[in-house]
Amino acid sequence: RLTLSKYGLDKEQLYNLYWKENFSILQIAKKINAPSSTVQNWFIRLNIPRRSREKSWAPNGSEELGYVLGALLADGNLYHKGGHYSIRLRVKDYDFALAFKLSLEKVLNTSLKIGRDAELFRVITHRKRLFQWVKSLSDGDDLEKILMQNKAMTKGFIRGFFDGDGWTTTDKSRNFNRYVRVQNNNGKLLEICRSLLNVHFDIHAILYNETDNGHGLYPNGTPQKPSSHFILAINRQRDVKRYFEEIGFSIRRKNAGVIEKCT
Repeated sequence: RLTLSKYGLDKEQLYNLYWKENFSILQIAKKINAPSSTVQNWFIRLNIPRRSREKSWAPNGSEELGYVLGALLADGNLYHKGGHYSIRLRVKDYDFALAFKLSLEKVLNTSLKIGRDAELFRVITHRKRLFQWVKSLSDGDDLEKILMQNKAMTKGFIRGFFDGDGWTTTDKSRNFNRYVRVQNNNGKLLEICRSLLNVHFDIHAILYNETDNGHGLYPNGTPQKPSSHFILAINRQRDVKRYFEEIGFSIRRKNAGVIEKCT
């Protein structure tokens, strides 16, 4: 673990740089040639208070905010301990991380970086109000109400959620037709996605329950086991084509050749 002393600092000097000389976390990191994540960890570990940047932020109902919300509900991680709030996305596709980063930068009006964790790309922010807002919608009770009134935000939400948990598949027995699938263990969330696709984009999708007992798919059923997963399927070629024309994926490998095939 990197310590303050290795960079010629102690707690008081770090405090003074931040509070008396008005350095930002990034500016301190640049000044001492340390990773900004290391400097942030020092503040947490040493209980040095941070300046609030939360007053200016409020949800704006944009497509970018929808994308951030969808991506986080699919693949994100929310962490809270004491006064520390962390929102992070760790994914294997760079273009997914880039789309999330660009959307989050617009939502927060700030600059972010894409980091690496072994084989994964990482984007992190520590905004308390965004954390609380995402957390308040994660159970789905208010999520559908908000998205039903906002097509642009819904478009971003569906793309972000499908970037995380969705994929395309080919049926060789049916002239190599292409289909769109998304899997999640939250059936309520997928039902919301199904309704949003229908209302805003006239896209028909079917919700299935897939159990782990090897018996395949069960349309609109109650989970057979606690380990069950749900799948939302877009099967009709007209609907698949419409999905890619209206929404699509940010991940290039998931978009490849689909519209041409469905034409």
